[in-house]
Amino acid sequence: MKRGRWLLLTAVALVLLLAALWLLFGPLGRRAKRVPEPEKGAPFHVETLGFGQFLKEAGCVDNPSACSSFLDPDEASLEALEAGLSWLKKRPSDESYPFAGKRVTAAQLVASLERLKAVWGLKEREEIERALDRHFTVFRLRRKADSGRAAFAALLVTGYYQPEVKGSLERGGAFQYPLYAVPADLLSVRLRDFDQALPDRTLFGRVDGHRVLPYFSRFEIDAENVLPDSLALCWLESYIDALEIQIQGSAIIELPDGARRFIHYAANNGRPYGSLGRWLIRHGYLPADGLDWPAIRAWAEENPGLLRQAMKANPRYIFFRWEDDGPLGALGFRIVPGRSAAMDPAIYPPGVPAIVRLDLPEADPYPSWVGETGKGGGKLAIMLFNHDKGSAIKGPFRLDLYCGTGPAAGALAGRLKERAELYLLLDKETGLSF
Repeated sequence: MKRGRWLLLTAVALVLLLAALWLLFGPLGRRAKRVPEPEKGAPFHVETLGFGQFLKEAGCVDNPSACSSFLDPDEASLEALEAGLSWLKKRPSDESYPFAGKRVTAAQLVASLERLKAVWGLKEREEIERALDRHFTVFRLRRKADSGRAAFAALLVTGYYQPEVKGSLERGGAFQYPLYAVPADLLSVRLRDFDQALPDRTLFGRVDGHRVLPYFSRFEIDAENVLPDSLALCWLESYIDALEIQIQGSAIIELPDGARRFIHYAANNGRPYGSLGRWLIRHGYLPADGLDWPAIRAWAEENPGLLRQAMKANPRYIFFRWEDDGPLGALGFRIVPGRSAAMDPAIYPPGVPAIVRLDLPEADPYPSWVGETGKGGGKLAIMLFNHDKGSAIKGPFRLDLYCGTGPAAGALAGRLKERAELYLLLDKETGLSF
């Protein structure tokens, strides 16, 4: 009887919630365009380039080694291409995705990746260059400038990686900081499951008596211990390690018996993301100039009490699951260091090949995927594929580069915060134009 009453109350609460959302969002949902609009404050336009023109602008003519990731592709480039291609081949051929304000189908993306694979099968670099010029159109995204001023590049490239952290399946000794599985009471409601006119949004919450409330915030979970220990997948030695894994979305947990297990993002509490770095700058604890993850981590280790207060600025909380492999991107397969990236799916289609031209920050040592040309400064043009997404990666001018596993990848990812040029490639036969 109690269970039936609880289910009835839950259903009533959901109906009331959906009714309120209908009133708030219903008219917007009916008027919404099929193509998602870019983030406010970041209007853009797309320029079309020939591949020869792109090679000149990217510095490939004067410094061919800076463009080796696509003119002389390695195993990592081929692995990344194949992973996205395999995923897209499983999608309905007419399924369409946003492409910088237009749409492309899975079939068009498959055709472009198949063409790129065939081109990369050629033996000589000069042959590859000519074939890319013959078969591909290059699209460059530019931020719209003020009247009377030229458009300019505004892509911000950051990095993420897979940490390796000591942990235990049992709480005890130094292992006091949990990584939680998805709570059983975490309620998710996809609005369009109820009415196609509603926005394509998923809400997260919990039932409390007769009400549906937002799920517990980070501060409530961390400081008020509202979740049971039985929900913990593992325990870590450091709160900052747990926070870093939540930021990165995955990790390798090294257990006391020597076993290594992959842990991966499973869900979040639905709360908005807040930046710890911005909080530190706003309160004067760290300067904006040169702010990076190593500096944030050092501050956090020296100020554990203040860190808990700072985390009120980021109410979002991440829950995990065990995996047999990792790290896995948003498309469900293992992402490739230096070749997979997270981009906004409202702007960029899955698997799309992209080239980013940037300066890599100094690191010692660099991850193995960084060639000699990328070390010690100088522009590097890297072929990437859109395999992932992130809560902070929104709008046309954000890209998060997967840097790999371990300390070298972490050092690069923590310091990577560079302005860059972004180019997208599609087979000319797709017929897409701007």
